Amino acid sequence: MPTAGPDDTAVLARALDDGLIRADSIVGIMGKTEGNGCVNDFTRGYATLTLKLLLAERLGCGLADVERRVALEALDDERHLARRAACGACDPRSTQPDRELIRW
Repeated sequence: MPTAGPDDTAVLARALDDGLIRADSIVGIMGKTEGNGCVNDFTRGYATLTLKLLLAERLGCGLADVERRVALEALDDERHLARRAACGACDPRSTQPDRELIRW
């Protein structure tokens, strides 16, 4: 999913709205922010919080519940400026043990 900044959840929200993915099927999201990971870099926490807020709203639960249900990881690297995220999901009704990685 391309993102415009650490607070941009528009592509994921649109995918949820359009039924491309169900919020209750998301098992993990890994994103890349424009930060460098140093002590003054708040982009990772900001990005993670915005994803938690979106998922809490869509799942009808609190932020702590989102933390228990979904693995969220925001990465940063000064060498790579392209902001993006990947979302992993599985069908909770499936009996298959494998997970499908979905990218937009």
